[in-house]
Amino acid sequence: MTDYKDTLNLPDTDFAMKANLPTKEPKMIEYWEKNSFTRKSC
Repeated sequence: MTDYKDTLNLPDTDFAMKANLPTKEPKMIEYWEKNSFTRKSC
């Protein structure tokens, strides 16, 4: 069977492809609140 991964043109990025939101989202919200992004957007 052919390994199709070798035939695809997949990007090679420096950042994680997974969202991993349960761990990243609280940190992002804390950063936004600290830098008051939520107040500036309204």
